[in-house]
This record gives sequence, structure tokens and C-alpha cells, in this order.
Amino acid sequence: MNMPDPVPNADLVIDRYAHASEAIVGARAHQEDYCLFAFAQGGPADERTGERGAGELLAVLADGMGGHVAGETAARMVCTCFAETYAEHSLPARERLNTTIAACNEVLAHAVAQDDSLDGMGCTLIGATFGERGLRWVSVGDSHLYLFRNRKLYLLNEDHSMAPVIDEMVSKGLLGNEEARNHPRRHMLRSALTGDEIEMVDIGAKLLKLQPEDVIVMASDGIEVLSHDTIAETIAEHASADPAEIVAALVDAVEQADDPLQDNTTVMAIQPKFT
Repeated sequence: MNMPDPVPNADLVIDRYAHASEAIVGARAHQEDYCLFAFAQGGPADERTGERGAGELLAVLADGMGGHVAGETAARMVCTCFAETYAEHSLPARERLNTTIAACNEVLAHAVAQDDSLDGMGCTLIGATFGERGLRWVSVGDSHLYLFRNRKLYLLNEDHSMAPVIDEMVSKGLLGNEEARNHPRRHMLRSALTGDEIEMVDIGAKLLKLQPEDVIVMASDGIEVLSHDTIAETIAEHASADPAEIVAALVDAVEQADDPLQDNTTVMAIQPKFT
């Protein structure tokens, strides 16, 4: 976990959210995922009063692309930029998230302009912010943001890969289930951070109020080797434990699936600790 120097109210917010992460390389030669936890002083400015909260825990996850050096570089740069830029601003939530994602994209554009060897690099991104009572997020790409509540698992963010498009073709009778599962374009991204115009951005700027028994899970697309039901069952078995046990169980389930083409997989878990 990467954490800035101590600041006022940090312990207050961090104590409200237990958190952990774990990553595996899978069958790939290198790790191109990157994640971090950080703290942002104050929350987004309230649009009515202009007042800010005590602070927010940030959870940031990026899945790099463009080859080992470029993918790893993109993911690390974007996660670091997200934490630093978000902490610098005190705008209303939607503006703050928009400003932050634009800065992350710009940092990639600048890096590519300075170094031709990085041409073609990019990454997906989920930036989730946890304030005094809830969650906001911004995401680009196909990493997953889940809410586990009352033994049910909900995917909160949009999937910017071709998978939803292909699945819609199944619902219309244009493709069979097996053909859809193995479609060569299924994992092709429709949107990513590359330094160019961002085609699709999902902003959950409205506060999602969290409950004491909730579990938030963020994961790169390597988790897709597990079915939605398997992810839900695995979290349910460990939901009463701490986040470190939850992420370890999910990563173990991915490894047990023994996919010969297993992608890098990073899992982050956050649990509210307020009553």
C-alpha cells in the first residue's frame, strides 16, 4: 500500500475502511497491472454548501497494455497521477473526477511525446473514492468494480470491452452462447487511456451509500476466468473476514482455475467499518 505522509483526519477515514490488495502474474511473462491505496484530504466540495468532508480513501487500479515496459509504465503512471491529481482539487464530485481522468490521460500523451519507445502504450483505470459514508468512482476499460451486499454481487461500472456488444448479439439470436464465449474480439477494448481522446468514460459521481456489511471488490479483467456466481460465492465464504483474506481467496480461485492463458490478475477489497 502506498500512503502519503500523515495528514489531519487520515486515520479517521482510513479506520472506516479496511482494505487490502493482491496480484499475480498468471501465465504472462510480466506484471502489467498496478494498484495503490492513498488518502485525499477533504472530500469533493458539496455542490450546495461548498463544504468538504474529513477526507477520502482512494483505491486505484490500472491494467497496462502495449508490451511489458510500456504497459507497466502506463499503469504505474496513471495510478500515481490519479492519486496526486485527485488530492490537489476541491471541486464538486463529477468535476473532480473528470479533471482527474483528463490529467491521467494527458500524462500518457506527454510520456509518448517524450519517448517514441512508449508509442502505443495505454491502460484501463478504475479510481474509487471512499468518503465518510460512501463510494464514488470513475472507470475506463474493462476492469471490474463490484458491490457485494446481502450475499448478492453487483457489477457497478460499465464494461468497455466488446463483451457486452457480443452478449447483446446472443440475446438477439445472432450468435450462440459458445460462439460468444470464444469470440476473438470479446476482450477487445472500446475505450482506454492512451493519450488520445477517451471514447467512453463511466463516472459514478453520485454518492453510493455503503452499509456496514458491504464488500467492494476491484479487479483487473484476469478475474474473468471465474464466473459471476463463483466470485459471489468466494466473497460470501470470506465476507466476515478481513479484506486480506477476501483478496487471497479470490486470487487462489483464479489460480485454481488453471487457465493456460491466464492474464495478470489484481484484486483489491474494501470493507466499511462504520456502524
